[in-house]
Amino acid sequence: MDQHEVGKIDGYLEAVSYLKGDGTGFLFCSINKSKEIAESVTKCFPRSGEKFEVSPVKNWQREVLPVLKNWILVRRRILSDGDSEQIDERLYDCFIEILLDYLDNPITWFVVSHLSECGNQVSTTNEAIWDCFAISTPSGCYVLHCGWDS
Repeated sequence: MDQHEVGKIDGYLEAVSYLKGDGTGFLFCSINKSKEIAESVTKCFPRSGEKFEVSPVKNWQREVLPVLKNWILVRRRILSDGDSEQIDERLYDCFIEILLDYLDNPITWFVVSHLSECGNQVSTTNEAIWDCFAISTPSGCYVLHCGWDS
């Protein structure tokens, strides 16, 4: 996947965020392919002292797809009557189709977890709710971050 394709996916997710209008934000970016993906993910989110753990996903269709579908199709905060309308599922289907079309096989998915100072894994920090995935392919590594701030 080249930088133009990365930009297309990130732009698509930005449009989804705008359509939802609920504070959901997405980030899709390429990261340096290295032996230690957790180190590359940490460089992608340069908050002082934060560390991330990266765990391989055994079945991405069960573990990743439902999470992505939820982030794309469910509004976290309803601000007006129009916001309560269901988001067209084709938005999600199209995103997955584009993403898989651009990624080289084989694809290895990883779940990224935040490590607190206590060493516990959490998926919330400072009232932010998020899910993050790292994706490794023969041609590169990518991070897909989905988040919502209250």
